[in-house]
Amino acid sequence: PAAMGLVVRKAANFESRIEVCWHTKVVGNHNWLRVSRVLHCLRLFGLDEEAAAFLQCLEGLYSEGFPVAPAIKHWRKRAAT
Repeated sequence: PAAMGLVVRKAANFESRIEVCWHTKVVGNHNWLRVSRVLHCLRLFGLDEEAAAFLQCLEGLYSEGFPVAPAIKHWRKRAAT
């Protein structure tokens, strides 16, 4: 778990947004690029706990079978730099 109990959770409308935000006909989508930038910016601003909590949520989606395999390695890298 993230340090000090910080947790990022799915929003109440998550299920209704899956097709738009998470499923794609091509490998990845522009939202995934935004996720990479958010992770990187959190780290740049010293918000390491927030970056770790966000990555943990993304790892959960990956574990649940969301088709984010092409992006997860980049997200991990951005959360670590």
